[in-house]
Amino acid sequence: EMIATGCALPAVLDRLVRLVENHCDGMLCTVMLLDENGKTVRNGAAPSLPLGYIHAIEGAPIGPRAGSCGTAMYLGERVIVTDILTDPLCVDYRELAQRFGLRACWSTPIFSPQRTVLGAFGMYYHEPRVPQRDELRLIETAADIARIAIEQRRAYQALRHSEARVQAILRAIPDWMFLLTVDGVFLDYHVKDVSKLHAPPSGFLNKNVRELLPPAVAETLAQAYARRGASDQDVRV
Repeated sequence: EMIATGCALPAVLDRLVRLVENHCDGMLCTVMLLDENGKTVRNGAAPSLPLGYIHAIEGAPIGPRAGSCGTAMYLGERVIVTDILTDPLCVDYRELAQRFGLRACWSTPIFSPQRTVLGAFGMYYHEPRVPQRDELRLIETAADIARIAIEQRRAYQALRHSEARVQAILRAIPDWMFLLTVDGVFLDYHVKDVSKLHAPPSGFLNKNVRELLPPAVAETLAQAYARRGASDQDVRV
């Protein structure tokens, strides 16, 4: 529901993490995002992990021995670390994890539909632990929900950037422009000075050209719209 209504990504991920944590005693979850540079991680949500730990791994590089989440992002596959203090993947993170009492971490990458790595969903424990089958299903489900939230946010940002570019282009065009359906109904317009229109927008939007223009002119335009709608060729009137 939060994703569908456009809630901020940090709030969605925070809620997701808390929901997953409620399913297992002692579990501390995190969503780590892959930065736009494709090389480092940043925190997406980790409400239960110590702030000192989160701050320490912020901006850390991904790699073949970059802890659980960083390695999962690098390899593009699930990584199970049953004991951080003995696993070779966590050599550079042992002292940090020991300082905050973290002993196990299981991570699964978050993929886009194009199989591009977006981040990783991680589960931490304070004791060495091997995941159970239901816990693995849970982390996979959580990663998929995180993917939907991240993709929705990226699509929204791309749409905003696209709209901004279109508006910038339109502001540079001195001509009048009108958007109509193939049936000749006015949907939108672009005019730098609205006062120069022959009628206010409320007088023509959502109305057909046949309602507004002289019959001969309206029919000519209607036929042109029909021809354009039936082919990919430009039509001049």
